[in-house]
Amino acid sequence: MANIGFAFYHIEKGKGKCYNLGHHIDRTPGKEYTYQFADPTKQSNNKNIIVNDYCKMPLNKAINQAIKDRYKGGKKLRSDAIKYLKHSFTGTNKRMHEIFENKNLRIEWAQACLNFIDEEFEIDNIVRFAIHLDEKTPHIHCITVPITYDGRLSAKDIVGNIKNIKNLQTRYAEKVERFGLKRGVNPQLSHSELIEWHKDVREELKAREEKRDALDAEISNLRAKLSSLTAKKVLTDVFLPKKKDKQINELLEKIAELERTNAKNQEEILKMYKGNENQKELLQSVYNENLKLKETIQNLKL
Repeated sequence: MANIGFAFYHIEKGKGKCYNLGHHIDRTPGKEYTYQFADPTKQSNNKNIIVNDYCKMPLNKAINQAIKDRYKGGKKLRSDAIKYLKHSFTGTNKRMHEIFENKNLRIEWAQACLNFIDEEFEIDNIVRFAIHLDEKTPHIHCITVPITYDGRLSAKDIVGNIKNIKNLQTRYAEKVERFGLKRGVNPQLSHSELIEWHKDVREELKAREEKRDALDAEISNLRAKLSSLTAKKVLTDVFLPKKKDKQINELLEKIAELERTNAKNQEEILKMYKGNENQKELLQSVYNENLKLKETIQNLKL
């Protein structure tokens, strides 16, 4: 019998440049620091679905081009405007691996995710749709531009508030329920199901914290190299000024990139800690309700 798992759908707004996000999704050679937990031996299993011509472009260029082509508003876009939406689709680890062991099921699940994006965000707004099979749990990254049906750039109109996001997650869960994936954490889950959900969260949190520690170590090593180069610069300026400056600049750029990546990772860790605290309260609430129900049943028997 197939395992029953949870369906996970996450949406996040993005503004500005997204080079590292593009490198992570596209597995850009030389930018491995953006996908440190990927298994290089499984990278060939990943699939970048070419939904349209935007999916063939580097991500940052694709976003800008899609907005240029589809934006019909008369006003100049604000520099801090939300330019793209990040969608992540996955499920409980064990169930997702069962789905991807079945050729027909994995195609149908991916198609269900694509249909969901088409219905909720319009397929023409897609600039990336990639299936990743080289990390712990199979998942899909989808990037869309928030262009409305009448050509406005408005993430607010498309995504809405927290309640609307929860409704989106419910509609997605309904789409993939036939694959043995049901809605994520909600008050109707049993105590044992919530424990299983928390186990997955703790594993992801541990992986993110390990990534943070690895990035901290790498940044420290690069800072040590930078310090050494800077100290030697005084003696080498006369002979190799340009070469030394280039090395220092490259190190500074690398450190800045890693620090940005680590800052985003730390933000996700803090979000997960906050979410986990809320779910602990929910877990306790469900447990208490179960005890009351048992007492009620026992009283009825008496």
